[in-house]
Amino acid sequence: MPYCPNCGAEIEEDYLFCPECGQALRAVPREPVSFAHLVGRGLRCLLTPVRPPPPLYRPTDVVYERRPPYSPVRRYLLLGFILGVVGMFLMYGGEWLTYFGVTIIGMAPPILYFLWMRRNDRYEEEPLGMVLFTIGWGIFIGIFAGMLNSFLSEGFHLGGYIAAFTEEPLKALGVYLLARHKTLGREFNDHMDGLVYGSGAGAGFALMENFQYIYQNAVMGTTPLPSIAGIRAVSALGHLVYTGLTGFILGYAKAKRGYLRPTDFIAALIPGVILHALWNTLSILFFILAPLYAFIYYKNIKVAQRDEEFWGYRIRAPVE
Repeated sequence: MPYCPNCGAEIEEDYLFCPECGQALRAVPREPVSFAHLVGRGLRCLLTPVRPPPPLYRPTDVVYERRPPYSPVRRYLLLGFILGVVGMFLMYGGEWLTYFGVTIIGMAPPILYFLWMRRNDRYEEEPLGMVLFTIGWGIFIGIFAGMLNSFLSEGFHLGGYIAAFTEEPLKALGVYLLARHKTLGREFNDHMDGLVYGSGAGAGFALMENFQYIYQNAVMGTTPLPSIAGIRAVSALGHLVYTGLTGFILGYAKAKRGYLRPTDFIAALIPGVILHALWNTLSILFFILAPLYAFIYYKNIKVAQRDEEFWGYRIRAPVE
C-alpha cells in the first residue's frame, strides 16, 4: 500500500489527496467553469430545499491551501473596525452614539444570525480579522448604497426593487476583493468560506440599516419600538442570505476552477439580487418569504458542509 509523501499516512492508489494532511497526491485538472455554468449553479441555490445539487467530488487543490503565516490578518481586523465606525458616523453623525440603545437593538439580530452561521463552519474557522473586515465593509458601503438608492428612486422614479441592484454589488465587492487578495485569498477556499464572508458583509449592512429604520420610526416617529424592532430583526436575515449566496457561488467557482475571474462576480450576484428584489417588491408576503429565505440559507449551508466532509475536512481540515 502506498504512503503519503508528506505525512507518511497509508493511502489508496486512486486517492487524489491524502485524507490525513490534504497533500495533493497527483495533479487535479482545473476544470473550465463558464459564466453560464455559474449562473445555473446560482439558480440551483434557490432550489436547494427541494433538489439539492450533487456533491463537488473533485475540487482543485486550492481547498487545501493554507494562508501564509505572515499574512496581514491583524491589519484587516483593525481596518474592519475603522470601516464600521467611520461608516456609522458618515451615515448618522453622532446619533448612533447618542441613541446607543437603538444601535444595540438594531445590531443584535444580524450579529446573532452571523454567529450562528459561523458556528456552522465546523472544520476550518475563518480568521476573526478577515471576518470583521467584511462586517465593517458592509457598514461602510451603506453610505454609497443610500446615495445610489436615493438618486435612482427619486431621479428616475424607480421602485423599491432597485435597492437589490445597488446594495448587492456594493456588499459583495468587499467579499470579492478579499477572495482575490494575493495572500489572504488563500484563506477563501470554498463555498463554505464564501458563505461566512458574504454573511459577514450582509450582517454589517443589516445592522447599519436597522439603526436607520428603528430611529426614524420609533424615535422620530410614532411606531412602537417593539413593533419596528421585531420587523427589523426578521428583515435583517435577508441581507445575510443575499450576500451569503453570492459568497457561496464565488467560493464554488474557486473550489472548482482554482481561481476567480471578474465575470464570476456578476454570475454570483444573481441569486441574491433575485431574492432581494422579490423581498422589496412583495413585502406583503413578509411572513411567507422570511421562513422560505431562512430555509434556502440553511440548506445551502448544509450543502457546503457536505462537500467539505467529502473532501476529508471532518478528518483534518487545513490548519491556519
